[in-house]
Amino acid sequence: TRWSFEWDAKPGQHEVRVRATDDAGNVQPDEVGWNDLGYLYDGVVGHPVEVL
Repeated sequence: TRWSFEWDAKPGQHEVRVRATDDAGNVQPDEVGWNDLGYLYDGVVGHPVEVL
């Protein structure tokens, strides 16, 4: 599902983070424990954004 939001961003470096919620109301964890092999990783990943 696509999503959008309005943001009155100020110039500078920012980080955008998005969390998923399913139909049952379960929310993606903000932090997850270390997983040696990286399988089924479901943590929230930040995406850097530069506003000019």
